Amino acid sequence: MLFEQLPPEEKLLDPLITGCNNFIDNSAPSLSYGDSVFEWICTLEEQLTLLPKRILYAACILSEISLKEHPSYRAQLAYQRILDAPFSAITHKERFILGKTLFCRYEKKPNANIKDTMRALLTEEEIQQSQIVGAALRVAKVLSLGNAKLLEKTRLTIVNERLILHLKKDMVSIYGESVEKRLCFLGTLLNCSSFEIKSE
Repeated sequence: MLFEQLPPEEKLLDPLITGCNNFIDNSAPSLSYGDSVFEWICTLEEQLTLLPKRILYAACILSEISLKEHPSYRAQLAYQRILDAPFSAITHKERFILGKTLFCRYEKKPNANIKDTMRALLTEEEIQQSQIVGAALRVAKVLSLGNAKLLEKTRLTIVNERLILHLKKDMVSIYGESVEKRLCFLGTLLNCSSFEIKSE
């Protein structure tokens, strides 16, 4: 009955994506950040064939879900919030994929307890791809500091098993040890032999 009373344009919206946007409200650094991250990370879609695009989009929207928490607890809180969140139009399996992805946004690797839980519902390939997305979100954060316009000045490509980070010339100064470490880890997960920085 409630659904039938919604305006036609709202009936076409994805309940999960709408729920994610409402969940973060105004806590994200900028309202467009999730959209920019999604567009940025979709350059890796050939390596993310097992993750539904709407789940990937949801992860991008929620990527700053634990930003204001103490660093020691961010990953675990992000994971638990996803499991407890009142999202609809999402299966148990998709929720665990989303939870693991957000855990890996804040920590490189999940702890033993989370790994055991994941293996009960997910394949090793799905777990690996969730970790890739989490690692990519970490790179996006350190490059942009949560600013959509800064992120739009960068992009990732993979050429001949080489991970390449493209930066606009006015962004080159942002490259440092933190970016290098996160980029190297992402490249390892993607089975890239090396990584490279290119200014444009």
